[in-house]
Amino acid sequence: MKQKVMSMILAVTMVAGILVGCGGQTAEAPAGSTPAVESDDTNEAAEETETAGGDTKTIGAIYWSLNNNFMVFLKNNIEARAAELGYETVAMDSGSNTETELNNVEDLISRKVDLVILVPMDSEGSSNAVKLLNEANIPVITVDRSTTEGEVVTSIATDNYAGGKRAGEFAVEKLEGKGKVAILRGTLGTNLETERYNGFIDVIKETEIEIAAEQSADFDRTEAFNTIENILQASPDINLVYAENDEMCLGVAKALEAANRSDIMVVGFDGAQETLEAIKAGTVTGTVFQQFALIGRTSVDTADKIFKGDTADIENPMQINCDFASIDNVDQLME
Repeated sequence: MKQKVMSMILAVTMVAGILVGCGGQTAEAPAGSTPAVESDDTNEAAEETETAGGDTKTIGAIYWSLNNNFMVFLKNNIEARAAELGYETVAMDSGSNTETELNNVEDLISRKVDLVILVPMDSEGSSNAVKLLNEANIPVITVDRSTTEGEVVTSIATDNYAGGKRAGEFAVEKLEGKGKVAILRGTLGTNLETERYNGFIDVIKETEIEIAAEQSADFDRTEAFNTIENILQASPDINLVYAENDEMCLGVAKALEAANRSDIMVVGFDGAQETLEAIKAGTVTGTVFQQFALIGRTSVDTADKIFKGDTADIENPMQINCDFASIDNVDQLME
């Protein structure tokens, strides 16, 4: 009998020992209970962790569409520069939809990011996204496009009007001041599209070049393919197509290749790697070359200044110069 009692006492003692030994996996305290008081060492460790976490700033980045190769290139450069400076990033894809863009903003606000780099969907529609961030007291930097309303620290973009002029000058040179041109416009209502269009038009209007057709293809490759097919049926004698971004430019090149129209020149705007390769292959004639790597790095460097309170010399807007890629210099630009 004594042996049974001793065995029971030993068993109870072992269970209690196990429970104490598993103290690292603390069960949730019942509602209304008073939590155990931590030791001073534990409190200090917790404070150190909180301080370290608080020092790591998070940059939210919203891209109008990550189906666009150039947006992916921009994203990669933003994230690489942020990592160099010790900042975390959260990337969001608006999928070419302003409602999704607003949802992304709300998500970043709930995550309590410290700053947002926004590539707006559209200059007017995306103003609501900026206003929402203003209400949450989160600084905003717009990239590639600006908005008509809301307050941003700065808007960083290519000088799109100058880029449009470069494309127009190239067209005038290649066409020797006469011929027929089709223009594939991007998403109407964006300041980016308007500037790229006006720059091109302001150059060719002083020549004998005729605009045979112009139509929006919303910066989309597939839509550009279909649009140029329709334009060719109505105006088969065009000599050059100016597409306001490289996605449309590549769609046009594919359509012309399918139609066996190697006589029509194609000019784009971006400087994407795929377009540079198409220039080497002879299916694209040239493209305005944006310095998107520089734009991405500059946006993060500007965020760094904001975090440090060094904002006195931040210009608004910031315009980044562009180049022009053709068969004459494509190898250098691809390096």
